[in-house]
Amino acid sequence: MDARQIDAKRSDVTFDLHCGWMGGALGCQVSPPCDAWQAFALALEQAALEPVTEILHQQAVVPCDVTARQLRQTLVNKYMEQNENEIQEILEAKCADNLSFFSRCNIVDLNQARSIWDWYLLQLLNFDEVVDVVAVRMPLDLVDMQLVACVFGTQINVLHFLEPAIKIIPPTAPSYVARLLHHKGQWAAVQGPTDPDMELQPLWGAVVEIGEMLPGCFEHAAGRTAVIRNYDEETNCYMGCINQAVIPLARDQIRRVLFAASESDGANGADEGATSRLRATWHGIAPQSVEWSLLQELVRHEGFRRLEAMQQELAGRALHAPTETPNNAAPAEMSYNAAPIRSQRQPRRQPRQITLQQQPQHRSADRGTAKRVRWTDVVRCIDNSPKCVVVPAIPSIHNFEGQLRVEKGDEVMIKRTSGGEADVCWVLGEKAGLEGWISSDNLLIWTVAQCFEEPNDSGSGTFLPLDIGQLVIVKERYRGDWTGWAFGEEWTDEGGSEEQPRKGIFPLRYVVPHVLSRAEQL
Repeated sequence: MDARQIDAKRSDVTFDLHCGWMGGALGCQVSPPCDAWQAFALALEQAALEPVTEILHQQAVVPCDVTARQLRQTLVNKYMEQNENEIQEILEAKCADNLSFFSRCNIVDLNQARSIWDWYLLQLLNFDEVVDVVAVRMPLDLVDMQLVACVFGTQINVLHFLEPAIKIIPPTAPSYVARLLHHKGQWAAVQGPTDPDMELQPLWGAVVEIGEMLPGCFEHAAGRTAVIRNYDEETNCYMGCINQAVIPLARDQIRRVLFAASESDGANGADEGATSRLRATWHGIAPQSVEWSLLQELVRHEGFRRLEAMQQELAGRALHAPTETPNNAAPAEMSYNAAPIRSQRQPRRQPRQITLQQQPQHRSADRGTAKRVRWTDVVRCIDNSPKCVVVPAIPSIHNFEGQLRVEKGDEVMIKRTSGGEADVCWVLGEKAGLEGWISSDNLLIWTVAQCFEEPNDSGSGTFLPLDIGQLVIVKERYRGDWTGWAFGEEWTDEGGSEEQPRKGIFPLRYVVPHVLSRAEQL
């Protein structure tokens, strides 16, 4: 199941998944999808029932029955109290906020925004009433949330789907915490904790890991383990014991269950295999949680890999991992760059001097069409069955002793691999009776398995957008903070194309390595 593909067609379905996952992960109930203002009011109403610190005198108290209209009334009153300079700052922030009315109308001129400010406040106040020929339902934006956070001393967490969460913190220590779920214009409120009777396994006597704690006397408990003693219905909190101390823990402050008392039940059962399975690390994960979805995805990939290996074995191509070490000494380290700074990258193509010994041999133009073979399959059986592969593109330049020089279109008999990971290694190859080492990146073409779009805040042309089924080659890899990223370009087997291939940076986790091999070798 690819959530991004589902989201492209039915965002309401992915929002329901988002609500289910977050509800399971936080141990809380989630309201049905509703209007943004209604969801905001529900979240604040729940926050009023669970104050986290003592309310300061200068802060307003969140009403337990707050309504969406009361929220808008409070906002309009606060906006009208601002002076001209503060209004200009508010308008500048709203024009930059993708959720605001001004941003949706593409209003970037502050003078134009100021000219409709009074009308905007009128529409915001009379949200459900028709007071003019044109009535507009003003959306909730981050500036509105920030003002409400300051007025009521409330921390507001907005949890998005496939995007980082937004945390709005007031200037002083928050007295309340309100949580909202948002995805593509759809909103829901995180409400009260799940009833202890609805837990998949009772938490009494369980050893749990404590998650994030709000600033205060208990903030140092974050990340520590505690034993759940009982559940206090008056505070709706579990009472956790850390050494001799007992602290209240809301359900969403329990990061995960390390051990549950129910896991020790049935230890004397006849089926020891069943007991061991129940004690596995994934036992007790809620089916609605994010962890369960990730586990399901990992199991799906592992099952696909095993089925593919079985199909290869049934077809007579048994896979065996290489056990011997190459006799020839491979280069000690692959070539990497520190970071993908496009302005510092120099052209890698250099004039090539072709001698009689270096003239192109074993060209593939007259040998039929080459087919793609998964690189992992080649590596598994290369020790018992060397493969002849085609160099797909002009190779990167590596100058070292023992190098096998190849050109685009050469056929190379690969015999062994050495060093690095499966797709980042040196390959011992033979061409025209000469043996030498080649970088694996000079032999691989990569098939895109997941779409990748260029980030909005990146410079034009820095990243290479990827579409499923597209073929690319890797020119450079990166280390440090950019480990797992590479610079490369599009690849096509049409030799006569005059169009320059697109180039840019892309994540390696979205592509799968292949090599080109002749049809009669498959």
